[in-house]
Amino acid sequence: MNNELYEKAQQVVKHYGTKGMRWGVRKKRSRSSDSSETSALRRKKGFQLTNAELKKVNARLNLEKQYSQLNPSAASKAKEAIASIAGSMAKQVLSNVITESATKYAKKIVGGG
Repeated sequence: MNNELYEKAQQVVKHYGTKGMRWGVRKKRSRSSDSSETSALRRKKGFQLTNAELKKVNARLNLEKQYSQLNPSAASKAKEAIASIAGSMAKQVLSNVITESATKYAKKIVGGG
């Protein structure tokens, strides 16, 4: 009986990890050489860099900025959507307040009270 249960358990249990893998530990990702060089140069002060190093840092920063503008994250897309909704709601509320105020003022003038 125990032997049958053991065999069934062996058929069900599967391992999809890699040999020597530890749970919760991720492999260190390799960075590009440009990125690591630039991050080392960023730690220096501006006056400590040569003209070529400054150009390299600026070029990398401009490329990163352009990439983030061309490929917005989900969070920035959501932020823009919320901002547009909030803006349209604010316009609607303001329009309603102005309409109500104008109506009250008109009634006051016409009705005398």
